[in-house]
Amino acid sequence: MSSEGKAAVRMLAVVLLLTVVLTSQNFPILNRIPASNVAGVSALHSSLSVRGGGGPQSPEDAGYAHASCNATQIFFVSNMTRSGRFQAIFEARNVHTRAASFDSSITPATNGATNAVIENITDVGAGPEGVAFDSQNGYIYVANWASDNVSVIDGATNTVIDTITVGNAPGGVAFDSQNGYIYVANIGSSTVSVINGATNAVIENITDVGAGPEGVAFDSQNGYIYVANYDNNTVSVINGATNAVIENITVGNAPVGIAFGSQNRYIYVTNMASDTVSVINGATNAVIENITDVGAGPKGVAFDSQNGYIYVANYDNNTVSVINGATNAVIENITVGNGPWGVAFDSQNGYIYVTNWWSDTVSVISPGYKAVQRVYGVVFQESGLPSGATWSVTLNGTTRYSSSSTITFQEPNGKYVFSVGPVSGYSASPLSGTITVNGANVTQQVTFTQIVPATYTVTFTESGLPPGSNWSVTLTGRTEWSTSPQVTFSVPAGTYPYSVVFPAGYTSANLTGTISVTHSVGLLLIATPTSASSPTSASSPTSASSSSSESSSTSPSASHAFSPLTSSLFVGVIIIVVVVGVIVVLVRRRGK
Repeated sequence: MSSEGKAAVRMLAVVLLLTVVLTSQNFPILNRIPASNVAGVSALHSSLSVRGGGGPQSPEDAGYAHASCNATQIFFVSNMTRSGRFQAIFEARNVHTRAASFDSSITPATNGATNAVIENITDVGAGPEGVAFDSQNGYIYVANWASDNVSVIDGATNTVIDTITVGNAPGGVAFDSQNGYIYVANIGSSTVSVINGATNAVIENITDVGAGPEGVAFDSQNGYIYVANYDNNTVSVINGATNAVIENITVGNAPVGIAFGSQNRYIYVTNMASDTVSVINGATNAVIENITDVGAGPKGVAFDSQNGYIYVANYDNNTVSVINGATNAVIENITVGNGPWGVAFDSQNGYIYVTNWWSDTVSVISPGYKAVQRVYGVVFQESGLPSGATWSVTLNGTTRYSSSSTITFQEPNGKYVFSVGPVSGYSASPLSGTITVNGANVTQQVTFTQIVPATYTVTFTESGLPPGSNWSVTLTGRTEWSTSPQVTFSVPAGTYPYSVVFPAGYTSANLTGTISVTHSVGLLLIATPTSASSPTSASSPTSASSSSSESSSTSPSASHAFSPLTSSLFVGVIIIVVVVGVIVVLVRRRGK
């Protein structure tokens, strides 16, 4: 619905409610409902019935503010009632709570020990919605959407001391503790009014926020104000130092409530129409997650600074979702009254207060809930490793080892990051990820695959040996023989020693050494003859020595060998010498 339409509906509601006020008697203001246990885990401490029927007319009709006035803790809750009074509920042990209800009055403050109403403040404006406490001046600021103003209550006396005109249909209110300003979201005029707490005067109207601004929250770490814009699904970010809009962040549909988590610096935005909670990182102003498993119609939201949990009121299914701020996972859904709308945390007693629109009650959730959490098995099941192999998993910061096929953790509801430890020679899938535990045991399969290392070709090439010579190379403990110029190996990356054997009579400068393999490589071996040696063809590996010996004993060396021509000449000379000798002998005989 557009902001103009909602404003018209609200004005009609004002007329109807005023008619009821004039024609009906007052209803009981407060009754205590006995405590009950919720879901066996979360204790619903009590339900408080408050004045009126019907309920809020806009998402900010159940706002809260916690205050300290004269050493007394004041807790303000705004919700509309038939009598239209601003009710102050919960005051005990110096812990006070106030509730704003729909009419021009404030209901009694209530005792936190007895939840009894102690006072009514009757002169606030019409249709009080959002409430904020100014810790610097001790004042409480109440946005009155039906009268377009803000009532200022002195917390010391619980009296209205000022009324400040703002924009149309003011709803959400937040106090900036750094600059002392109060920021009021005006739903009808799509503006944010800035009130100086020192003067209670409007010093600026910020006009460039989104349409239909409702929820407002202050981030005390970066000094920014975050405004949820119901009509255009954005959150406007205002720099408190300049009061300028510095960014508009897209979130879910119809954002209503907004709260700042001081422990993780996240801003939580309830998206009423999409049934989600958007999580904004205050350091980057980016949406880092959308929580989808909250209840239906999330509206009010509050942060518990004691346990780091975020509580979300789900209007459409009468529950409060509890989000673990460490994991941003829903860890519990607590049943409360009908139509839960606003939520607030009391840091003094640790209670969570929830306004229930249709049942005219306030549910009180006990902090005892935190002590009991059911845990579930988170089982990692591996496949692919050899029997007895050790592997490990880290879940939520805890590492466990196993030599069996399973590793088991016990965890409560939540979202957890896991990683699988390395196993030599194997790869894991998935190696890491996120596991969500939501009321049941969870099993995660992990598949290990043996890693086959890449191999590269190593080529040894000889040059200078006679053709057909038999030679060998030894690499990685394996010997390869060849009568061709090349010997090849296929090996993984690494550095390896090698040795080369040439046939007798030949050598090389790099017959031994190491070779580094990071890719396919080659090595050239240049053969040179040894001195006083002749080349012989090497035999097989088993007979190389004997063959070499036989060659040296049966064959003349190369330096004493004769060519065929030389031999013939030699024989001819011998024949001639013999013939001459014979002739000489014959001649001498004849002479005698």
